[in-house]
Parts: sequence; C-alpha cells; structure tokens
Amino acid sequence: MKRVFKAFAWIFGVTLAALAGIVAHANYLIERNETESLQAHAPGKFLTVEGRQQHFLTLGDIHADPTGAPIMAIHGFIATGHLELMPWAAEKLAPKRALILPDLMGYGFSQRDATHGDWSTPRSHARYLAQMLDQLGIAKVDIIGHSYGGALAARFALDYPDRVRRIVYLNPGLYLPKSKAEAVIEWPFGIGRALTYHFLGNGPQGIPARVCRRTVGCEVAWPTRIRGTTNTQRAVLYNNRHSPVLDQLYADIPRLRTPGLILWGENDIILPISVAQRFAHDAHSQLIVLDDASHMAWWEKPDEVANRTLEFLAQ
Repeated sequence: MKRVFKAFAWIFGVTLAALAGIVAHANYLIERNETESLQAHAPGKFLTVEGRQQHFLTLGDIHADPTGAPIMAIHGFIATGHLELMPWAAEKLAPKRALILPDLMGYGFSQRDATHGDWSTPRSHARYLAQMLDQLGIAKVDIIGHSYGGALAARFALDYPDRVRRIVYLNPGLYLPKSKAEAVIEWPFGIGRALTYHFLGNGPQGIPARVCRRTVGCEVAWPTRIRGTTNTQRAVLYNNRHSPVLDQLYADIPRLRTPGLILWGENDIILPISVAQRFAHDAHSQLIVLDDASHMAWWEKPDEVANRTLEFLAQ
C-alpha cells in the first residue's frame, strides 16, 4: 500500500512540476514576445476615439462606393483584429466595393487596456465605430460581422439604425451561455494568463497560429506581439461575461429591422446551429447554411461567401 501511495505521490508531483513549467514558460514567452508598440507594424491609420487609439484600414474609395455606403467589416473575438478577414476581403470584396476594416478597441493594432469596465462591451464598441465613421465622414454603411463581430453588428444597427443599410452575419456569436470553463482565465499565479496566451493569443494552439498554418508569409500574428495583448484579452472576456451587456443585447434583438443575411458554416464546432436558427427568427433575417464550411466559412468557401454577400448587399 505504501508503494502505491508513493507511486501516486510521485506521479502527482511530476505532473504538478510539469504544469508549473508550462505556466512559467508561457508567461516567459508573453514577456519576451509582447514588446511591440501599436504603430510598429500597423498597415492602416489611427483615429483618436474617446481618448483611445483606434486602428482601421480602408480598401478603395470609401466616399465613392457604388451603393453610396461602403462595407464596414467587423472581425470576431480574436487578437489579430481585421487581419482575420484578410486577404479574403481584399481579394473577393474590394474589387467591387469600398471597405472599412476597423480593429475593435483592444484588438488588432488598436489600443490595449487591461482594466475591468465597460470600455470593451458591444455598446461601447458600437459607439466607438460610430465616432470613427463620423471622423471619416461616412453617414451610412453596409456591415459584415463575423462571430463576436456579428453581435456587434446587431448592436450597432440597434443603436444607430439610420446608419446601416444591410448586414451580413458570418456565424454570429450570440446567445452564448456562461461557462464555468471561462473562469480559468482568472486563475492566479499566472495560470489564467498562460491559458489565455495558449488558446486566444500567440500560443501554439491559438487562433493566430492556426491561421498562419494556412498562409505563406503570414503576418496575422503581429498584433499578438503588442504590449499588453494577453492581459487585454483576459479583461475583454471578463468585461463581457461579468455584466448584463450581452443579456441586454439578446433582449433587444427582436427590435432589429435592418435587413440581414446569416451565412452559417454547418461544421461550426464553436457554436451550435440552434444559434443561427434562433437569431434568424429573432432578427427577422434570412439563414443560409453552407455545406462543408466551419466557423470561418470564408476559408473553405471564399467565392460562395463573397458572392452571396455581395449579392445580398446589392439589393
């Protein structure tokens, strides 16, 4: 019995030491890699919105779009910001429409902030985007919103209905129940920080790393090297999941009257199809399910997603 106990104790000790090593190594990589300034590799321009630096990129003449309303493409919950939608947007959409690709505050090349508060909630993001459009002299837009960006597109249309013509939602991230697993990002002793880095940041299993496996000369990971990125991601997740802001959005969605199209990759492993079906009903929007496509459907079906998007927005 003593031998069994000693064996278990030894295994437990080795496992604990290995986990401690992984956590320490991840935090070391964060300190070593997150050293860049916002401007170091930013491909676009900056505006000051409520005292914060918001980065955005434009493609084409945004004041001369054929419809009179350029497309504003809003990325999802990903540190890389607008680069999530590139080069698809540049190759498939820009030849026909003018584009504005903002980096949401705290994402991409926009300003970092690790504080808890409402600076990173859907309503604040919608307000920032409205002020960005004001400074650009743009009165009305069409919107493409992916995942969390789809939720923000809905919030923007609710708060500024006269500024939106049409919306295309790409696997919109809505109606998400709070998960106990999210609490791990708040674990102390650097554990939550390490897990955030590995799964949301520039870690080997993070979205940027997976995106870059598909792209030669990939630059998607550059925003993850900006100072404070991992701590900001933790704060953003906390701010959205520890307040009533998302519940308020879900309650408001039935008031949406902006024409909407939902393009849903059937193989989405992040969100169930019931999300798309409920949102289509609540938002009075059309739903098209794309075969053999994932949460990022434009990867597998770039032409179909672009054609359906442009066709709907042209109506």
